[in-house]
Amino acid sequence: MHLHNFWFSALLLLCSCASGKWSINESNDYFTLFNKDHDYTQGLIVSHETEERFISVGQKIFTAVHKKESPAPSDERPYAGYLFTEFRNYIDEPPIGERPYAAVELGFVGPGALGKEAQCGVHRILGQLCPNGWPQQLDSEPGLTLRAGNTVTKATDFLFTNGEIVYDIEGELGNISTALIIGSTVRYRLGSFLSAFAGPKLHLVARDIFLDGNTFQKSPSVTRNWIFNELTGGVVMDIPYFPKTTWFIKIQSKQYKEQEGSYNYGGVEFSWEN
Repeated sequence: MHLHNFWFSALLLLCSCASGKWSINESNDYFTLFNKDHDYTQGLIVSHETEERFISVGQKIFTAVHKKESPAPSDERPYAGYLFTEFRNYIDEPPIGERPYAAVELGFVGPGALGKEAQCGVHRILGQLCPNGWPQQLDSEPGLTLRAGNTVTKATDFLFTNGEIVYDIEGELGNISTALIIGSTVRYRLGSFLSAFAGPKLHLVARDIFLDGNTFQKSPSVTRNWIFNELTGGVVMDIPYFPKTTWFIKIQSKQYKEQEGSYNYGGVEFSWEN
């Protein structure tokens, strides 16, 4: 199937699911105080969720640090765009407080993922130059990732207020990513319409196409770390009759040996129920 037909079909399938929870998630280092505009620099995901399933479509963009250089620096993260759709089914009648799931993600890496067009289009609107390293982006490659995990939620008293702690474990296997991710998040209310959350995650990574390069052909790559840590925190504003708004920031340790140091990016998500 041609990429654009695949993408259009995925959007039609998503939009055909009328009832349930809708979300728009935009992540970018512009949402932090330390905007660097490199590595994982942009992501947009639209999703729909019910009690039984979760469907999303999205795009992710990765770039090098020194964007004026051409060819792109060989010791920096390769340029890459990624278009994908994920289909996730939740297990029927799970234990109370748990939400196990199985998922498949189909995607496409390479020029057809329109990473250059998306980034350069935004840069033109902002009066900025288009990065010069896109001619060395990862080559075209279809992606398949199988995923399974579980989320366990437990009530807890935190700082003398009612809250909850959420434990997550997820494994994924595929040519885009092969990894095990373990984490926890504490959520607690700050007021009638405001809450906050924070928690760490441990990533054990055996494969990351955006660091290791293309699977079946020679391409730009860096020396991936097998382990990296991530700390996520944010606030949620939930006002009646308005979309729930979540702002978050992620701080990550080095994902590859040539990386200059830790990295952070942020994001905002709008969600509502139909």
